[in-house]
Amino acid sequence: MHMPLVVAALVAASLSAPAPIGVQDDGKPAVTRENIDKLVRHARTGSAVIRPQAADRLVSFGGPAAARLLELSGDSNADLAALGTSLVEVLGRFEDERLRAKLWPALDDSEFPWRPAASRSLGAAPLASERERFEAFLDDPIAPVRLAVLEALSKITEPTDERFLRQAVRQLSDDNDYVRRAAAELLDDRGHGRALLWLVEDLRRVDSYFDQATGEAARYAAMYALLDRGIEVEPYDPAAPATGDNGRARDLNAKPPKTRIGQVSRDEQREG
Repeated sequence: MHMPLVVAALVAASLSAPAPIGVQDDGKPAVTRENIDKLVRHARTGSAVIRPQAADRLVSFGGPAAARLLELSGDSNADLAALGTSLVEVLGRFEDERLRAKLWPALDDSEFPWRPAASRSLGAAPLASERERFEAFLDDPIAPVRLAVLEALSKITEPTDERFLRQAVRQLSDDNDYVRRAAAELLDDRGHGRALLWLVEDLRRVDSYFDQATGEAARYAAMYALLDRGIEVEPYDPAAPATGDNGRARDLNAKPPKTRIGQVSRDEQREG
């Protein structure tokens, strides 16, 4: 390689690399305004790899970082959106009531560009007092929001909470495979293993989106979810056409339900 090309490559790398963060004697990053602002800048304008790492580092700075983000988040949803998705995603992890209070209006704003990040941020440390606020988004048009609020509700409810169980059963019929899998797994975690029948149905999905075989990705994910839970899936090839018996799963009684949930299977729903 010619030397001018080497020099040019080194200069380009140095320009794209994040600025170093000052450290204390123990090697940990110093919690200073300068370091906080550097991390904020990396979290807002860094590469796709750097942004979430910088945001995570800010959380470890605790109160001083939370106070600075409160300043930067302004007085409107537009100001909050200017922080970028990586910073919005971690605001809830600071457990600062003032930052949390900014996330709910943003989630409720259909024009807010980072609604999935806001929902995950709120769901990182959900409060039992917010249950009804989370429930209001179970039918949100954006699937990642539905997923985040379902998982948040699972954190703030008891294993036998009938209201949540009914909500999770309803989400088994969601049109998004991520939400369906989460609902099935959360119900299984609470002793209702028959909910995994919905994952067996996903083994036969043939969905497509803009001519892309999204059903195949759902089939793979369902297969791994069942295997992770000790459900034998054999013989099965998620890449093969999803027809006939190429979706049979065995040992669904490996984790029998402790109590019976009404309408756990499609047949039961029709009979009801």
